[in-house]
Amino acid sequence: MSRNIADLWKNEYKQKGIPSSYLEGPSQCVLWFEEYIRQHSLKKGSALDIGCGRGRNAFYLSRSGFRVSCLDLVEENIANIQSAAKEIDAKCHDLTKPFPYSNGHFDYAVDVFCFKHLAEEEARNHYLWELKRVLKKGGVYLLSLASVEDGFYGPLLGQSPNPAQRLVIDPYSNIPSILYRREDVEKFFKGFNLLEFSEKRSIGQMHTKQYIRCVLSFLFESE
Repeated sequence: MSRNIADLWKNEYKQKGIPSSYLEGPSQCVLWFEEYIRQHSLKKGSALDIGCGRGRNAFYLSRSGFRVSCLDLVEENIANIQSAAKEIDAKCHDLTKPFPYSNGHFDYAVDVFCFKHLAEEEARNHYLWELKRVLKKGGVYLLSLASVEDGFYGPLLGQSPNPAQRLVIDPYSNIPSILYRREDVEKFFKGFNLLEFSEKRSIGQMHTKQYIRCVLSFLFESE
């Protein structure tokens, strides 16, 4: 992953255009994830927040009793998390490199709108390999991303540099995303067992404007 991508993200967090840049509370899908754990009487163990941003979900999971580690590309984000919550193991890391954890290290992993930004097939395949490696057998993985029907991202498909891949570029930040359908995600993560699926529509703000957002969330179990 180029240094340019890190610079684009650094600028986005300064501009506060997307929810992860300006919201403080946990994502709705993380609350859904925690509710699943409660309903199934699962023990709160070690959890990896992949692409943690400013740490809103990592902070919440830590307060809820998980032992949290988190990764992000932006050095300032990680420094702020380390300063605010020393109990969280926060690392600045490029997800195209091997994850800095041993095999079977985590009981849980959460990814809220991070995987969708991996525009290269090689990066996505590497991510999948590393996710499988660091999750314990039977570990639960939350993935949340934008649908092709999302009110902000969906219309950008008309200017896609790669329509077949459903690649879009945020015109405000120049950050790439891949838009997904449910079947795309289930096919890519076919080595996992699907536990639950959610498709949620709501009004949300992107770059100071309101849109009807469409978010797909998945709970998978590592085999």
